[in-house]
Amino acid sequence: MASSRRIRIFIAASYSRQTYLVLGALLIALMLAPPSTAQDLKAPLPVDSSVRTGTLPNGLKFFIRRNPRPENRVLLRLAVQAGSVDEAEDQRGLAHMLEHMAFNGTARFKPGELVSYLQSIGARFGAHVNAYTSYDETVYMLDVPTERPNALQRGFDALSDFAGGMTLDPAEVEKERGVVIEEWRGRLGAGTRMQQPQIEAIFGPTSQYSKRLPIGTPESLRTFTVKRLRDFYSTNYRANRMAVIAVGDLDPAAIESMIRQHFGPMPGTKGAARRPAPIPPHRDTRFVTVSDREAQGTSVSVIMKGPFRALETLEDYRRSLVESLAYQMINARFAELSRRPDAPFLAASAGSDTFGRTVEAASFGVRVKDGETDKGLTALMTEIARVRQFGFGEAELDRARRAAMAQYERLYNERNNTTSEPLASELLRHYLSREAVPGIERELEYAKRFLSTITIAEVSAFAKEVIHEDNRVVLSSAPDRAGLAPVTKAQLQSALAAGLSASVTPWSDQLEGKALMAKAPVPGTVKSKREIPEIGVTVLTLSNGVDVWLKSTDFKNDEVLITGVARGGAANAPPDDYLNTVLAASLVNVAGVGGIPPPELASMLAGKLANVTPFIDLATRGVRGAARPQDLELALQLTYLNFTSPNADEASLALMKRQLNALVANRQTDPGAAFADKVRSLNTGDSRLVRPISSEGIASLKLDKMHQAYVNAFTHLRQFNGLDRIVAEW
Repeated sequence: MASSRRIRIFIAASYSRQTYLVLGALLIALMLAPPSTAQDLKAPLPVDSSVRTGTLPNGLKFFIRRNPRPENRVLLRLAVQAGSVDEAEDQRGLAHMLEHMAFNGTARFKPGELVSYLQSIGARFGAHVNAYTSYDETVYMLDVPTERPNALQRGFDALSDFAGGMTLDPAEVEKERGVVIEEWRGRLGAGTRMQQPQIEAIFGPTSQYSKRLPIGTPESLRTFTVKRLRDFYSTNYRANRMAVIAVGDLDPAAIESMIRQHFGPMPGTKGAARRPAPIPPHRDTRFVTVSDREAQGTSVSVIMKGPFRALETLEDYRRSLVESLAYQMINARFAELSRRPDAPFLAASAGSDTFGRTVEAASFGVRVKDGETDKGLTALMTEIARVRQFGFGEAELDRARRAAMAQYERLYNERNNTTSEPLASELLRHYLSREAVPGIERELEYAKRFLSTITIAEVSAFAKEVIHEDNRVVLSSAPDRAGLAPVTKAQLQSALAAGLSASVTPWSDQLEGKALMAKAPVPGTVKSKREIPEIGVTVLTLSNGVDVWLKSTDFKNDEVLITGVARGGAANAPPDDYLNTVLAASLVNVAGVGGIPPPELASMLAGKLANVTPFIDLATRGVRGAARPQDLELALQLTYLNFTSPNADEASLALMKRQLNALVANRQTDPGAAFADKVRSLNTGDSRLVRPISSEGIASLKLDKMHQAYVNAFTHLRQFNGLDRIVAEW
């Protein structure tokens, strides 16, 4: 209950009647207003009541959450705040090497025993047993089947050995040294070859982050001594730098007892906990342009860095909602621009990134046709300038609010069906990045409280805040091939300046809402109904011959799945029409349905969760969709429109061709793709049905043939019967 307040108001008798009315209105508003929430907003967000948390005397933290999905399985995580930035010059790569050695001999498991034991209880590497090393942390992950006797106990044995019981036997270190060097060698692709100058631009050439890639260097990996590996272990694996996380089908009290039993004896540590490595600020804009013969496209990004702000208080939470709405509206604009016939880029996106533990950034990026970097960057910065100068419109904000609330409501309605993995990841972020975990019940409450109060002025001000001139980095990457001129720093500088200085007008919001279907179809009837009790299915046969199979499930509380499928697909098309047929549904996904293009459709469905897309495979064709129960009517309308009113226009085909050409332009320079294509060709006799699309094939696509292929595939609804059916699951 809100706290009560006593208010004394004195009104002088000499005021006019009009003044009395004004003061009276102010009095009523003051009395009805909620109490001040300034202190409330500064208060730390509570931890979800379903999470049991604590700190051992030695400084180790633990987080335990019971979650019965999946049954008889517990996810264990050991997070260590030690990563590659903690390495000395002669220890480069040893944080990652230590992660490998955790599985090669510990106090309780001889070399090879842990892997054999985990495999014996059905835990496979990758799926159930994994680990990763980054700049700032190392995380060990075990998924343990609890129906196996003592499996959970042995899982904690392994985790506690990782924390303080690795043997680091010299012979085992030598064996693993070669494994890690081969891992380094396997990463020598285009991305790795281009990354170092980009990393130095983002973090700064003097930053520890620029000098400490987690994989290390081949020189260090070949020459490090076991003593230096032990030194890294003893120096950095401290109890007050660690957290144990357990999520799953468990008894919280029993798990806490196991944690205290296994990790309590670890010696306490003196001194402060690890402090994050700094990332120096810079006033200038850094420009980096890289190219590689195996690069698969041309892109340019603009990163605007600022101080990291953790999500710890209600004020932080409200700010995160403002941020989310701003990026959502910018991305909606980018999506609309990318669909225009004269679009300056293939795709664009905006979002927030974090670098290290002290920096977060607004990141904007575009994917462009090869040779059009400057055009794409200018267009990107023009839109950033438009946002900075004019902000957003009320209609945009209303759509964003409704979409955000729909997502919160879905998460709340599905709260009892959430699997353990995202919950464990959330607790990891809570420990490592200070991201609050108040629980979806409270988060929905916060969304309801704040979303309606966020104003255009606030969201526009946030956008202006993150768009600034200092701490800015511009990164360009492109293929290195004959006939394609390299991108220069001067080009980037000129394009950036041209976009920011462009003469702009307010965004024209043309996405006016209207009814999805102007006229409802003539309804059919249910001709028959039968039950298939063995699989819990009810089958309705409609008057048009379509069978509708209905099955109730308990997988999710807030979702209905729709699948409509018929036999016969693109493989049945004549050879000359194969490409036009197999890509016909993709064209409709680009063009839209019912005379409504996708951006306008997204506007109309803001705040709704309903989608339906058509497909034409080699052997089948149909539709797939999903909706919340309250939005099922919309999903069925979309299904109807996909069958009866596909859009088809030259502008959409041109857009589709532009996107496809960008995908295939550099395909043969990718060694993995070239190898896969050759193997597929040999195994299938170079069948046209599995041959990768080429630029010549894209050029051969014809609008009339694609439209006719789609109509032919979806007109005859009677083919959607018997084993060919429409299935709804809810």
